[in-house]
Amino acid sequence: MVNLDQRETLLLDGAVGKLEVVINRPKSAPRGIALIAHPHPLFGGTLDNKVVQTLATTFTELDCVSVRMSFRGVGQSAGVHDEGRGETEDMLLVADFAKQEFGDLPIFLAGFSFGGFVQTRVATRLIRVPKSTRAVQTDARKASASASTDSGAEPSALLLMVSSTL
Repeated sequence: MVNLDQRETLLLDGAVGKLEVVINRPKSAPRGIALIAHPHPLFGGTLDNKVVQTLATTFTELDCVSVRMSFRGVGQSAGVHDEGRGETEDMLLVADFAKQEFGDLPIFLAGFSFGGFVQTRVATRLIRVPKSTRAVQTDARKASASASTDSGAEPSALLLMVSSTL
């Protein structure tokens, strides 16, 4: 099992100040980059939320570099909540950083609650049409995946949204 205490914490330059980013590296060569977003910051959401940590652990065990960012005004990140607009721009900045740092690996987007909302907005900017897309939806009882392809090509991004409703 991955020990999330073994993590790197960075402060990246964002549009309104520093952005706190936490990175967990897999034990072997990375096969992808997982950008994981936390629940609503005005209701106590942080990158150390148990669902977000579970996602980070799972992706790291699947040999992905797990990258979590504190939204504006949370942890060491500067700024104030921007209703998803600024948070989307910040996550895109983190995606660019991760691509530069770890190479041209597939990107997996995951988010819990408000984080899922932000990642949906990020996906519309990252996913290049007409490549195939894959969506995974999960809840406390089951997980399912579906894929549609137009050319048999691999998806350019995978989006995982976790719902808090049962």
